[in-house]
Amino acid sequence: MKRLLRPSSRRGFTLIEVMIYCALVTVGLATFVAVEVSARKSVALQGAILDVEEQSRRFLDAWRRDVEAAQSVTLKRNAKAPRGVDALVVVRLDGRRVEYSLGKRVESDAKGTKLGEDRYAYLQELSFKLSKGQLEASLSARRSLGQTNLTRTYRRVATPRAAAAVLKDAP
Repeated sequence: MKRLLRPSSRRGFTLIEVMIYCALVTVGLATFVAVEVSARKSVALQGAILDVEEQSRRFLDAWRRDVEAAQSVTLKRNAKAPRGVDALVVVRLDGRRVEYSLGKRVESDAKGTKLGEDRYAYLQELSFKLSKGQLEASLSARRSLGQTNLTRTYRRVATPRAAAAVLKDAP
């Protein structure tokens, strides 16, 4: 005996319904992946911005602290260096000597013994300018993140607190 099935009594999905479901799931997953990739890039970029700003802030804070506690400040000029300044040498009131150059800060005691060195990898340009008893520092920090280049420029002014501080421009 053969049993005939009526169309209304069949159960399950047709091939068309399964294909439409798969297409909708694929579009949903592709959208989720695109949003996830964009969010990861954004987080990485924000992290890079924080790194550059933190490193620049630490450099400029140390520079300002040293200049304000200076008994003498000397700009070392070098025509081959960017903007003509090779380094800045600060002798603090406590006798410690601090030399700033592109990407580093080296501190030594009065005898010349090296006490420490800080490196600043993201600093690309550094210049110092002396005018009217004040010292101005300008720096440009750059970091590459894939195909994105992040560049920030900072400028600070500091004045030695000691009335007898000597600010000089060495040739």
